[in-house]
Amino acid sequence: MRIIIGDRTEQAMKTLDIPEYPFTPEELSTKFRLLIKKIHPDVNGSEKAKKHSQEAISSYKMLKNLAISNVSDKERNVAQKVFDEDEDMFSFYETCPRCKGSKKDRWYTPRQPCFNCNDHDRFFTMDSVLPSPGWHKVRCNQCLNGIFTLRNGRKVTCRRCKGTGIYKIKCRVCQGTGFTGIDKEHEFNCIKCGGTGKIKLDLFNPVIPKGAVL
Repeated sequence: MRIIIGDRTEQAMKTLDIPEYPFTPEELSTKFRLLIKKIHPDVNGSEKAKKHSQEAISSYKMLKNLAISNVSDKERNVAQKVFDEDEDMFSFYETCPRCKGSKKDRWYTPRQPCFNCNDHDRFFTMDSVLPSPGWHKVRCNQCLNGIFTLRNGRKVTCRRCKGTGIYKIKCRVCQGTGFTGIDKEHEFNCIKCGGTGKIKLDLFNPVIPKGAVL
């Protein structure tokens, strides 16, 4: 069967240095990868290189569809899916800036102030939760209003409460921390990349980000 190639297809093949039609997706991707390495902004940042980059990307996009157009719709969908996944090696994706490639987002439930030793209102702020004191005030049982009477009748300042008549004991619930429980971490798929860890680049953007690994 004779295959007639149009002018646009022929020009796209010439841009990517593909000698003849038909060609496989593997042949197309190899040619595109070799070319894009030469015109990457890290190698050549001229305006001519940027224009050439746009032509190469446009040619690749068009020829990519032609490379799998001679199979059935079912096979085409499978091939398209596999080929799209393989594009990652050509740096058509960049790491998601939100999750840094971890694919997950996280939020935290902060600890709660201890209500056992909370002798005044505690409240949430935007940055943190104020802790409870972590202790209770009790009347000193070793003295009278901070004064301790020795056996010889001499009165001295109570060492236990330091003359205040009141001393502090550690809260038995929070053990002096002022909080109950711990910070809880909740994990879910990143809302920016949908849990893939990467963001797809625009194939028609003529400027390839500097630093992209090709």
